[in-house]
Amino acid sequence: MMLFKRICLVALLAALASSSIIERATVDTLPLLTAISKDPELSTFYSLINNTGGTGGIPGPPFEERFNILADGRKYTAFAPINSAFEALQPGLAAALTAPASYVLLEAILRTHIAEGLVTTEEVRNSEKPVISIEGIPLKFASEGNTITINNQAKLVSAHGTTVGNGAIFKITSIIDPLVSIFGTDVNKNGSAIASARRRQAKKILEYELRPSGTIASVLSSLPDLSTYVDLLNATSPAFFNFLDSSLPAGKYISIFAPSNAALAAVGQGAKAIQPSNQPFTSYLLEYPFIDTTLVGSEKSIVGFPAAVRRDGDGAVTSVNNAAVKGEPKCMGNACVYVIDRWLDPVFGLL
Repeated sequence: MMLFKRICLVALLAALASSSIIERATVDTLPLLTAISKDPELSTFYSLINNTGGTGGIPGPPFEERFNILADGRKYTAFAPINSAFEALQPGLAAALTAPASYVLLEAILRTHIAEGLVTTEEVRNSEKPVISIEGIPLKFASEGNTITINNQAKLVSAHGTTVGNGAIFKITSIIDPLVSIFGTDVNKNGSAIASARRRQAKKILEYELRPSGTIASVLSSLPDLSTYVDLLNATSPAFFNFLDSSLPAGKYISIFAPSNAALAAVGQGAKAIQPSNQPFTSYLLEYPFIDTTLVGSEKSIVGFPAAVRRDGDGAVTSVNNAAVKGEPKCMGNACVYVIDRWLDPVFGLL
C-alpha cells in the first residue's frame, strides 16, 4: 500500500511538472500581442491595443503586423500596465482616447510602452542606460531597494519579465505619459506672480464687447513669438489654418494656448515635425491647444480631448495642463490667444 501511494505521488508530481512545462512553452511561443491578450491582468491594456483595429477584432496593421509576427525574427519588449493602472482614470477618458479623432494620441501612448529588442532584468536594473521605446521616448529606469520605476511614473511589478515568442513582457503599475519628459511642466511654479498677472487680466478677458474684431488666424499671425507655431500649422494642417479665418458661432469661446518659438525649439520641432511619418501626430499636438472654454469646468480641445484649465478666484486662467499662463492674452471677438512657454501635453495629469 505504501509503495502504491508513493507511485501515485510521483505520478502526480510528474503530471504537475508536465503541465507547468506545457503552459510555459505555450507562453514562450506566443507572439507579443497574443500573449498580452491571454493575460487577465492585462485585459484593459490589450483592449486599447485591440481598439486600433476598429471593429476588426484584432489590432490595427501598425501593431498586429509589426509586433505580433514571429516569422521576421524581430524581438520586442512590452511594459504593460496592469488593469489597476486604469481604475483611477477620469470617467470618459478611455472613450476620449479611443475616439477616432484621438487615434494618433492612443497610438503614441501604446508605442511608448513597447521597445525594440529583448530587454533583460539586468537592463531594467541599470539606471545608467535608458531603453528607447518605439515612439522614440527614452524609458529611464531607477532602482531603490526592490522597487524599479520608469521615468518616475510607473513601477515594475517584478524585475523579471515573462518571455514570449518574440520578446518579453514586464508588467507595470501605471500608464506612462510619453510627452511630459519632453514638453516638461511648470505648473505651480511662481504661483504669486501668476496670480497677480491673472487679476490684471480677468477684467480684460470678460469684457468681450470691448474686444477688436478679427479672426484667430489674423491674431496668431500678428504675434512674432508664434511664427514657428504658425508655420508648422500651415505646413501640417493647411485646411485647419484656413478654417481659423472664419468667425466663431455666437456664444462659443475659444482660448488658444500656443507654444512660443522658444518652447518649440526646446523640443526640437522644425523640419522633423513636417516629415510625412510625423505629420499626423504633429498636427494633433498643434491643434490640441485650441480649447473650447465656453463651459467652465468642462473645457475640451476642439480635437475632442479634455483639457485641465485652472483659474484663480477672479475666474482668470492660471494654467492649463502642464503649462503656466504668465502673460496677457491677445483677444478678439470671442477668442483669446495666450503665448506659453510649454507645448501642451494632452494627457498631463490624466494617466
